[in-house]
Amino acid sequence: MTVSTNGVQMAHHERLSSLDATFLGVEDRCSHMHIGSVGIFDGGPSGTIDLERIHHLVSVALDGVPRYRQRVERMPLLGHPVWVDDPFFNLDYHLRHTCLPLPGDDRQLKRLAGRLMSQQLDRGKPLWETWFVDGLEGHRFAVVSKVHHCMVDGIGGVEMTTATLRADPGPDPRLDEPLRPFVPRPAPASRDLVRAEVCHRLGGAAGFVSAAARVFAEPRRTMQRVAGTIQGLSESFGAAVRPASSTPLNVEIGPHRRFDWTAMDLWPP
Repeated sequence: MTVSTNGVQMAHHERLSSLDATFLGVEDRCSHMHIGSVGIFDGGPSGTIDLERIHHLVSVALDGVPRYRQRVERMPLLGHPVWVDDPFFNLDYHLRHTCLPLPGDDRQLKRLAGRLMSQQLDRGKPLWETWFVDGLEGHRFAVVSKVHHCMVDGIGGVEMTTATLRADPGPDPRLDEPLRPFVPRPAPASRDLVRAEVCHRLGGAAGFVSAAARVFAEPRRTMQRVAGTIQGLSESFGAAVRPASSTPLNVEIGPHRRFDWTAMDLWPP
């Protein structure tokens, strides 16, 4: 937590990268930009979920992944998105519990996951949800997770999973850790957001001037880099304009989703 010398919290915001802002901007009612997964776990003899224990573990884990307590705000006038702490963050909203009709099978779980993935995340809150699903046959339960692509990439998406799971099934020492109350940092005033964005863009302009000076100082190296860039762009655009292979998946999409999976061995027997 960032505090000033007199103990008063300082305003905080973090600008989304251009790529992350693009993930946010291209989303519409048909193209959902959240990443989804389904995990199936052995629930032991009872097959039930200890929600209080899960709530505690996630609360501890959130201290190490602050993005999960932040929401998107927009720059005044300029409109670029930034991350700010959510002053109304409520973990119970993001951790959700449901149950399949007993005895629940994989087909029912897939249908449930499809319905959950068809729903867009609420832009007014941190962009993630985790559903805990009871009632799966064989004393199992499932965890269905959703997180927006602007929050995480393919690797970062496992942060929360790795922070809450352990390879050792024994007692978890994190359950004895006291929970620290979340104190959100205030969002900066509108004028401070505009000032920060103007400074960012001026810094980009200064970098462009510096790069232009290097062009004239090292013309041969510059031409080699330009040639390499042109070749890379040509290959990228060439792949983009080539029509995709004709498969049942390459069709116009709508707002609804179906979720499926298959099983395979990672190593030969």
